[in-house]
Amino acid sequence: MTRLPTTNYRLLTTIILTPILCLLTYQATKASIAAVQLNNAYYFLGQISQQYFQKDQSKTQNHKSVKTLLKSTQKALSTVGKLTPDDPDYHNLSANLKIWEALINPTQKLVQGKILQQAKKHYLIALKEQPNNPFLWSGLAKTDSSGSPDKYTLNAIKQASHYAPHEKHIQ
Repeated sequence: MTRLPTTNYRLLTTIILTPILCLLTYQATKASIAAVQLNNAYYFLGQISQQYFQKDQSKTQNHKSVKTLLKSTQKALSTVGKLTPDDPDYHNLSANLKIWEALINPTQKLVQGKILQQAKKHYLIALKEQPNNPFLWSGLAKTDSSGSPDKYTLNAIKQASHYAPHEKHIQ
């Protein structure tokens, strides 16, 4: 067996390893940016909840700050969607955002129904990756805008109760 000269071996190793290391670095950077933006979206959604239920501010001031937080959440989730579109957390938070949009902007029933359909789509995608997540099942049940639960909504409620029987806020 012939042995490559050391310099050729090092050159060959460098040529092979450099693109692999670059790819790994790129993927790690992408995942890190997505994780930061997911954390931002979690924070913004928590702030929306606080602002929405806060009693001591005027309704106009409260509504403006919630609208700003909605836009910030949309921006963060847009970045995550571009970087990691299959992430179940991305779909969970996107669905939560849609539910908040429907709640905060109670426009025509048809528009609200379309927003809730978008939320439902996100929950269903997330449930493919995390079928035992009771919060996803509970969220899916909230997307029913008909007023009377259909068999799919009842199944979602049943699944949420099954996976988290002691969580009262899920049921």
